[in-house]
Amino acid sequence: MTESTIPEVGGGLAARQARIRELQLLFALHRYGPGYQQVTGNGLRYVGEIVKATPQEAAWLAAHVQQHPEVWQTPYRTDGQWDAERRDRGELAFTASDTAYRAGRHARSMELLDEAYAYGVIGDTTWRALSDLITKATAPPSGQTPDGDTDSGAQVSS
Repeated sequence: MTESTIPEVGGGLAARQARIRELQLLFALHRYGPGYQQVTGNGLRYVGEIVKATPQEAAWLAAHVQQHPEVWQTPYRTDGQWDAERRDRGELAFTASDTAYRAGRHARSMELLDEAYAYGVIGDTTWRALSDLITKATAPPSGQTPDGDTDSGAQVSS
């Protein structure tokens, strides 16, 4: 995995799923990493086991920690506090996704929808249905090109 950015709408399901996984990995790193690091000195190993990280994901997490060692300083929270944090992040993202969609900011809406899914606020069926809705909203009307011109086939002659 590389440091990724959210693709534009239509940027591809695989790219979106990779970013969702990154959000999940980072949340787990903050939630579990500092405690395991303090007790065992190998927080990355235990986080990797908890999230069933692939070798590529484990390498991505290691690179992230190398660039952001402050992750080990994440304050202690109880499981209930972490669950509330995850839920709050997801609900905020879901609400913001709707706001962005209504404002015509479809790429941002999709990004926020993916965050809501990453934090478990919406399930797979809802995520896919809303993703399809946002994607369809970005498609040009039938007979129109993406830049807004009509595709009538007529050519201007001089």
